[in-house]
Amino acid sequence: MPSRGSAQTSSPSSAIRVSRPSCAGQASASSRSTRSCCRGREPFSIVANLPFPITTALLARLLGDPLVPLHRADLIVQLGFALKRTAAWPSTLQGILWSVGYELSIARRIDRSAFAAPPSVDAAVLRVVRRPAPLVPARDFPAFAAFVRNSFRQGSRPPIDRRLVLEHGLARRAGARDLAPEQWASLFRAVHPNR
Repeated sequence: MPSRGSAQTSSPSSAIRVSRPSCAGQASASSRSTRSCCRGREPFSIVANLPFPITTALLARLLGDPLVPLHRADLIVQLGFALKRTAAWPSTLQGILWSVGYELSIARRIDRSAFAAPPSVDAAVLRVVRRPAPLVPARDFPAFAAFVRNSFRQGSRPPIDRRLVLEHGLARRAGARDLAPEQWASLFRAVHPNR
Protein backbone atom coordinates (compact mmCIF):
# COMPACT_ATOMS: atom_id res chain seq x y z
CA MET A 1 0.00 0.00 0.00
CA PRO A 2 1.47 3.39 -0.95
CA SER A 3 2.31 5.82 1.79
CA ARG A 4 0.35 9.04 2.11
CA GLY A 5 1.36 11.53 -0.56
CA SER A 6 2.53 8.97 -3.08
CA ALA A 7 1.07 6.87 -5.83
CA GLN A 8 2.04 3.57 -7.40
CA THR A 9 0.86 1.75 -10.44
CA SER A 10 -0.29 -1.83 -10.05
CA SER A 11 1.07 -2.81 -13.46
CA PRO A 12 3.68 -5.56 -13.21
CA SER A 13 5.61 -3.98 -16.10
CA SER A 14 6.14 -0.69 -14.32
CA ALA A 15 6.19 0.72 -10.83
CA ILE A 16 6.00 4.47 -10.42
CA ARG A 17 6.14 6.31 -7.14
CA VAL A 18 5.53 10.04 -7.12
CA SER A 19 6.19 11.90 -3.89
CA ARG A 20 3.79 14.78 -4.25
CA PRO A 21 0.43 14.89 -2.48
CA SER A 22 -1.44 16.42 -5.41
CA CYS A 23 -0.37 13.51 -7.63
CA ALA A 24 -1.77 10.75 -5.43
CA GLY A 25 -3.60 8.27 -7.60
CA GLN A 26 -2.65 9.98 -10.87
CA ALA A 27 0.72 8.48 -11.81
CA SER A 28 0.88 5.83 -14.47
CA ALA A 29 2.96 4.96 -17.48
CA SER A 30 0.62 6.85 -19.82
CA SER A 31 1.73 10.23 -21.09
CA ARG A 32 -1.73 11.71 -20.46
CA SER A 33 -1.60 11.07 -16.71
CA THR A 34 2.08 12.00 -16.56
CA ARG A 35 1.29 15.34 -18.20
CA SER A 36 -1.57 16.12 -15.79
CA CYS A 37 0.44 15.00 -12.78
CA CYS A 38 3.47 17.14 -13.60
CA ARG A 39 1.97 20.52 -14.41
CA GLY A 40 1.61 21.83 -10.85
CA ARG A 41 3.87 24.24 -9.02
CA GLU A 42 4.89 22.06 -6.09
CA PRO A 43 8.29 20.33 -6.52
CA PHE A 44 8.13 16.54 -6.63
CA SER A 45 10.37 13.48 -6.91
CA ILE A 46 9.83 10.20 -8.72
CA VAL A 47 11.07 6.66 -8.17
CA ALA A 48 10.06 4.43 -11.08
CA ASN A 49 10.70 1.27 -13.03
CA LEU A 50 9.90 2.59 -16.50
CA PRO A 51 8.72 0.39 -19.36
CA PHE A 52 11.72 0.38 -21.71
CA PRO A 53 9.75 1.12 -24.93
CA ILE A 54 8.33 4.42 -23.61
CA THR A 55 11.25 5.71 -21.54
CA THR A 56 12.20 8.48 -23.99
CA ALA A 57 8.61 9.73 -24.31
CA LEU A 58 8.09 9.84 -20.54
CA LEU A 59 11.39 11.60 -19.89
CA ALA A 60 10.74 14.08 -22.67
CA ARG A 61 7.58 15.12 -20.80
CA LEU A 62 9.40 15.39 -17.48
CA LEU A 63 12.74 16.87 -18.52
CA GLY A 64 11.89 18.68 -21.74
CA ASP A 65 9.74 21.35 -20.11
CA PRO A 66 11.59 23.64 -17.67
CA LEU A 67 8.28 24.54 -15.99
CA VAL A 68 7.75 20.97 -14.72
CA PRO A 69 8.90 21.22 -11.07
CA LEU A 70 10.66 17.83 -10.94
CA HIS A 71 13.22 17.92 -8.13
CA ARG A 72 14.74 14.44 -8.47
CA ALA A 73 14.08 11.11 -10.13
CA ASP A 74 15.57 7.65 -9.65
CA LEU A 75 14.48 5.62 -12.65
CA ILE A 76 15.11 2.04 -13.68
CA VAL A 77 15.78 2.20 -17.41
CA GLN A 78 17.53 0.13 -20.06
CA LEU A 79 21.32 0.24 -19.49
CA GLY A 80 21.98 1.34 -23.08
CA PHE A 81 19.57 4.26 -22.66
CA ALA A 82 21.27 5.35 -19.42
CA LEU A 83 24.73 5.14 -20.98
CA LYS A 84 23.64 7.17 -24.00
CA ARG A 85 21.95 9.92 -21.96
CA THR A 86 24.84 10.31 -19.49
CA ALA A 87 27.75 10.09 -21.94
CA ALA A 88 30.01 13.13 -22.09
CA TRP A 89 30.67 12.40 -25.75
CA PRO A 90 29.13 12.19 -28.24
CA SER A 91 26.35 14.44 -27.05
CA THR A 92 22.80 13.98 -28.28
CA LEU A 93 20.07 16.52 -28.91
CA GLN A 94 17.90 15.09 -26.10
CA GLY A 95 20.88 14.88 -23.77
CA ILE A 96 21.74 18.54 -24.33
CA LEU A 97 18.16 19.75 -23.87
CA TRP A 98 17.59 17.65 -20.73
CA SER A 99 20.95 18.66 -19.22
CA VAL A 100 20.05 22.35 -19.28
CA GLY A 101 17.98 21.91 -16.14
CA TYR A 102 19.14 18.55 -14.78
CA GLU A 103 22.26 16.57 -14.00
CA LEU A 104 21.94 12.97 -15.19
CA SER A 105 24.06 10.13 -13.82
CA ILE A 106 24.00 6.38 -13.48
CA ALA A 107 23.53 5.41 -9.83
CA ARG A 108 23.99 1.68 -10.46
CA ARG A 109 23.82 -1.09 -13.01
CA ILE A 110 21.20 -3.83 -12.60
CA ASP A 111 21.82 -7.21 -14.16
CA ARG A 112 18.83 -8.58 -16.08
CA SER A 113 18.83 -11.63 -13.79
CA ALA A 114 17.73 -9.40 -10.89
CA PHE A 115 14.21 -9.15 -12.36
CA ALA A 116 11.46 -11.71 -11.70
CA ALA A 117 10.69 -11.67 -15.42
CA PRO A 118 14.14 -10.90 -16.85
CA PRO A 119 14.25 -8.46 -19.78
CA SER A 120 16.53 -9.21 -22.72
CA VAL A 121 18.99 -6.49 -21.65
CA ASP A 122 20.55 -5.16 -18.45
CA ALA A 123 19.11 -2.12 -16.69
CA ALA A 124 20.42 0.82 -14.69
CA VAL A 125 19.19 3.33 -12.16
CA LEU A 126 19.27 6.68 -13.93
CA ARG A 127 19.48 9.48 -11.39
CA VAL A 128 18.10 12.86 -12.44
CA VAL A 129 18.70 15.85 -10.15
CA ARG A 130 17.53 19.39 -10.85
CA ARG A 131 20.40 21.85 -11.15
CA PRO A 132 20.45 24.60 -8.50
CA ALA A 133 20.40 27.08 -11.40
CA PRO A 134 19.59 26.00 -14.97
CA LEU A 135 22.22 26.55 -17.64
CA VAL A 136 19.62 28.61 -19.55
CA PRO A 137 16.72 30.47 -17.88
CA ALA A 138 13.28 28.89 -18.40
CA ARG A 139 12.08 31.95 -20.34
CA ASP A 140 14.91 31.42 -22.89
CA PHE A 141 14.54 27.64 -23.16
CA PRO A 142 12.35 27.62 -26.32
CA ALA A 143 14.88 29.80 -28.18
CA PHE A 144 17.78 27.73 -26.84
CA ALA A 145 16.06 24.49 -27.91
CA ALA A 146 15.50 25.91 -31.41
CA PHE A 147 19.17 26.99 -31.59
CA VAL A 148 20.43 23.54 -30.63
CA ARG A 149 17.91 21.69 -32.85
CA ASN A 150 18.92 23.83 -35.82
CA SER A 151 22.59 23.07 -35.19
CA PHE A 152 21.99 19.32 -34.98
CA ARG A 153 19.89 19.45 -38.16
CA GLN A 154 22.76 21.13 -40.00
CA GLY A 155 24.84 18.11 -39.15
CA SER A 156 28.51 18.66 -38.73
CA ARG A 157 29.02 22.12 -37.26
CA PRO A 158 27.13 24.54 -35.02
CA PRO A 159 26.31 27.89 -36.71
CA ILE A 160 29.11 29.87 -35.08
CA ASP A 161 31.91 31.97 -36.44
CA ARG A 162 35.64 31.48 -35.93
CA ARG A 163 35.86 34.23 -33.27
CA LEU A 164 33.35 32.41 -31.05
CA VAL A 165 35.17 29.12 -31.55
CA LEU A 166 38.38 30.71 -30.26
CA GLU A 167 36.67 32.64 -27.42
CA HIS A 168 35.01 29.48 -26.11
CA GLY A 169 38.03 27.23 -26.41
CA LEU A 170 36.37 24.87 -28.88
CA ALA A 171 38.17 22.67 -31.33
CA ARG A 172 38.21 24.29 -34.75
CA ARG A 173 36.37 21.33 -36.28
CA ALA A 174 34.01 20.74 -33.35
CA GLY A 175 30.66 19.38 -34.43
CA ALA A 176 27.29 19.66 -32.72
CA ARG A 177 27.84 16.31 -30.98
CA ASP A 178 31.24 17.40 -29.63
CA LEU A 179 29.90 20.16 -27.38
CA ALA A 180 28.89 19.74 -23.74
CA PRO A 181 25.66 21.30 -22.39
CA GLU A 182 27.63 24.08 -20.70
CA GLN A 183 29.31 24.94 -24.01
CA TRP A 184 25.95 25.04 -25.78
CA ALA A 185 24.58 27.41 -23.13
CA SER A 186 27.65 29.65 -23.45
CA LEU A 187 27.39 29.73 -27.26
CA PHE A 188 23.68 30.50 -27.06
CA ARG A 189 24.37 33.51 -24.81
CA ALA A 190 27.13 34.69 -27.18
CA VAL A 191 24.94 34.37 -30.28
CA HIS A 192 21.89 35.84 -28.48
CA PRO A 193 23.42 38.48 -26.16
CA ASN A 194 20.06 40.06 -25.29
CA ARG A 195 18.82 36.87 -23.64
